[in-house]
Amino acid sequence: MKTPLPNPSHDGSLKDLKLFRMNHLLVKTNNIIRLKLCPLLDAGATWILVWDGQNDPNDSEFQIKSVNIRKKISRLADETGILIDDVIESSTSSDLAILQEGWRESAQKSNKILKDFSEILNGTHAWRERVNQSEQEANLEVEKAHETCAQQVGQLPFTLDPGLNSEELDSLRQVTFAFDAGIRRLFDHLCTVYVTDENTPSEIEALRKNIQLSICSLEGFLLVLAFHIAPLHAAAGRSAALQRDFKAWFLPLKNSFLVASTNLQDAVDSCFGYLEDSESD
Repeated sequence: MKTPLPNPSHDGSLKDLKLFRMNHLLVKTNNIIRLKLCPLLDAGATWILVWDGQNDPNDSEFQIKSVNIRKKISRLADETGILIDDVIESSTSSDLAILQEGWRESAQKSNKILKDFSEILNGTHAWRERVNQSEQEANLEVEKAHETCAQQVGQLPFTLDPGLNSEELDSLRQVTFAFDAGIRRLFDHLCTVYVTDENTPSEIEALRKNIQLSICSLEGFLLVLAFHIAPLHAAAGRSAALQRDFKAWFLPLKNSFLVASTNLQDAVDSCFGYLEDSESD
């Protein structure tokens, strides 16, 4: 029998959405195999070899090694099982839920960065005594605003337009990644500034540029998201009121992020402007 030809009236959206979901599950499955299943099999093989090469099962060193390997196998088996359950759950998730999962992970990373950065600020590096306290506080404002953003987009009172194809979904995910990556780079530059006394004007300029890029990335993310939302209830329709609600929902977040970024920019200028002046002299 000949393969049936697709109906020209079909737009291929179902195929696109299946591809988006398949790629998402493929990444998760690959991580399980590479990070958990391979080490689990390796630990199991090591345990077998240890037993085969041991003539005295009562040897204390052998017993300790055997117990440690067995604990590792048990831990990896538990973690693998949890991740497999997560893949199964993700296979039934909506496209919006898949995107929100990444946003929630971003919020968790921000929590960790806030903790790490607080520890850096509480350190005893001598050069850091020259850093203005206002800059330290300003950076925390930026990171907290980023954390709030990730949490807020993870609990939207909207849903994604069901007509989105995989290309549009990937575009939305890419602008989200760009925003997250910008915050990571900003944090890396600040860490470099705080932990070394070998700063140069180029490093300070890179810090300034990353502050501006973070603002632009947030603008781009919200713009793309605004064009791809739909009301939770189909009866509500896709109206101008929805767009107004969307803007109202994110306006406080956008304003707080802009204020935090501006404060950080001002703090950088006040703290490090003299470095550029001395270099030019």
